[in-house]
Amino acid sequence: MNNENKEDEYEVPQLKIQWTTTEKLTAKFISWGIMISLIVIIFGGLWSLIEIFFSYSGNTNFFTFFLELKMGIQILLIFSIFAGLFFLSIGFIIFVKKGYKFLLNLLFKIED
Repeated sequence: MNNENKEDEYEVPQLKIQWTTTEKLTAKFISWGIMISLIVIIFGGLWSLIEIFFSYSGNTNFFTFFLELKMGIQILLIFSIFAGLFFLSIGFIIFVKKGYKFLLNLLFKIED
């Protein structure tokens, strides 16, 4: 008797939503705009922190400050910058893939 109820139940297949090209372009434009604005904000914040640091330390140029450091610290700074850029790019790639679909659903979701 329990098996009869399970045979009567069925799963409703999920329909794949067909987005128009205008909707796709709008979502891509907005997601790229968000990414570019985040990059500008991050670089602006880092630039201002570096400027504040140099104004208090008495150095006037980053290049002279960098050359005065020991070789090990220079290598550490260079590779930490590369690692930061690598992880930042991975984060932005994930945002492009997931954020694009999220924006499509958020902006143009078809309600039943």
